[in-house]
Amino acid sequence: MPLQKLYDKALNFEFLSVENGVQLYHHAPLADLMFIADELRKTGAPRKSNLADRP
Repeated sequence: MPLQKLYDKALNFEFLSVENGVQLYHHAPLADLMFIADELRKTGAPRKSNLADRP
Protein backbone atom coordinates (compact mmCIF):
# COMPACT_ATOMS: atom_id res chain seq x y z
CA MET A 1 0.00 0.00 0.00
CA PRO A 2 1.39 3.47 -0.84
CA LEU A 3 2.66 5.41 2.17
CA GLN A 4 0.23 8.29 1.55
CA LYS A 5 -2.72 5.92 1.98
CA LEU A 6 -1.27 4.70 5.27
CA TYR A 7 -0.76 8.28 6.41
CA ASP A 8 -4.38 9.09 5.53
CA LYS A 9 -5.64 6.04 7.42
CA ALA A 10 -3.66 7.05 10.50
CA LEU A 11 -4.87 10.65 10.34
CA ASN A 12 -8.47 9.41 10.10
CA PHE A 13 -7.96 7.13 13.14
CA GLU A 14 -8.51 4.04 11.00
CA PHE A 15 -7.07 0.67 11.98
CA LEU A 16 -3.55 -0.09 10.77
CA SER A 17 -2.53 -3.73 10.54
CA VAL A 18 0.77 -5.13 11.74
CA GLU A 19 1.86 -5.32 8.11
CA ASN A 20 1.04 -1.63 7.69
CA GLY A 21 3.14 -0.83 10.75
CA VAL A 22 6.07 -2.84 9.44
CA GLN A 23 5.83 -1.04 6.11
CA LEU A 24 5.86 2.33 7.87
CA TYR A 25 8.79 1.24 10.03
CA HIS A 26 10.90 0.21 7.06
CA HIS A 27 9.92 2.81 4.47
CA ALA A 28 8.41 5.96 6.00
CA PRO A 29 10.74 8.88 6.67
CA LEU A 30 10.97 9.75 10.35
CA ALA A 31 9.99 13.36 9.63
CA ASP A 32 6.69 12.17 8.10
CA LEU A 33 5.92 9.98 11.11
CA MET A 34 6.73 12.84 13.48
CA PHE A 35 4.43 15.18 11.54
CA ILE A 36 1.55 12.70 11.63
CA ALA A 37 2.06 12.05 15.33
CA ASP A 38 1.99 15.80 16.02
CA GLU A 39 -1.18 16.25 13.97
CA LEU A 40 -2.86 13.47 15.93
CA ARG A 41 -1.70 15.03 19.20
CA LYS A 42 -3.17 18.40 18.17
CA THR A 43 -6.61 16.86 17.57
CA GLY A 44 -6.90 16.11 21.25
CA ALA A 45 -7.57 12.45 20.55
CA PRO A 46 -8.24 10.47 23.70
CA ARG A 47 -5.19 8.68 24.95
CA LYS A 48 -5.16 5.28 26.53
CA SER A 49 -3.14 5.12 29.67
CA ASN A 50 -2.52 2.62 32.41
CA LEU A 51 -1.95 5.45 34.85
CA ALA A 52 -4.83 6.86 36.86
CA ASP A 53 -5.67 10.49 36.12
CA ARG A 54 -3.85 12.66 38.58
CA PRO A 55 -4.98 16.05 39.88
